[in-house]
Amino acid sequence: MEGTYENIIRAIEKRPLPTEENINLQDQFLTFFNSAATYYSLLVCYDSLKKVHKNLHAIMIEYDPDNNDDYKMDILDYMALVRAWDYYCKTNTVKGKSKGELTFFEKYLDLQNWDNIVSLESADRIREAASKWYEQETTHSIGYMNIEAKIPYVHLLKDALTRKKENYEDSANALLTTHAEEQIIGLLDANQEITDINLFFQLSMITSWLTCESIRNVAEKEKNDSNAYFTSICNINPLNLIISINDILQKYLLPDDRKAIEKLKCDLALPESSDKTFSPLNDYLKLYRALVPCCLKWVDQYEEVWKKVECDPIYQEITEKLK
Repeated sequence: MEGTYENIIRAIEKRPLPTEENINLQDQFLTFFNSAATYYSLLVCYDSLKKVHKNLHAIMIEYDPDNNDDYKMDILDYMALVRAWDYYCKTNTVKGKSKGELTFFEKYLDLQNWDNIVSLESADRIREAASKWYEQETTHSIGYMNIEAKIPYVHLLKDALTRKKENYEDSANALLTTHAEEQIIGLLDANQEITDINLFFQLSMITSWLTCESIRNVAEKEKNDSNAYFTSICNINPLNLIISINDILQKYLLPDDRKAIEKLKCDLALPESSDKTFSPLNDYLKLYRALVPCCLKWVDQYEEVWKKVECDPIYQEITEKLK
């Protein structure tokens, strides 16, 4: 079944070649399709980033780097503790998470003879990690920093930021309603100078809504209003869309990159939290283009650290024996 984009292209191809007297709509359609692809690409990216943000806490690879050095814990220490906690949950009835963790620390780790389960070195890592965690009096659960469970969302973050721009066909098909398609094709089929002028302004209007204005007619479409131009997935202002994306990406930065991004925000004079409607979309897009490589560096370091943990003999031993 052919979609909106194919139907519009066919209507364009049916028209005779423009003369000097005709309005040349080629550039206008190109701008229109490009704007649709830009908006749809950001929308697809944002949907992925929402899943990332919901499941991936933005904590740097070194555990609790702002805390006292005496209580810092490297990833291998932490994963040893996670493995011990998983083993405890499988071998004991844990009625409440906080109560179970308290029992885990105060009784189980002291009473359990870890040396009979894993090597002395591995057992010492578990006890050392537990001691550091307990001293922190953290409000987070033990699984909070389980980087193994979060790796799929690290990959999703990377995929969202390296995904190619959506093509014109998928974008137009996803964003435009049947009404918008009919309006455009009807003006194309009329092939009169006055209708070309109307089409020129209609494409300009839709392009404007896809760039710097609010997306309109979404609410009306949900009430079965046949005059809606956009489908229900277009439910966010383009400016707010890129701001929301940038807000998420700023949580996944290495310390030096975080400083550079803050400087860029100052140079662009972007507001922190007040009224953002007067800031140009292009400035936020500049910020986005700067954030993407920084976030990919964060992802690369996360993956690099995790690979080192996977290859460590102690982690392999604990993973094998504490099942």
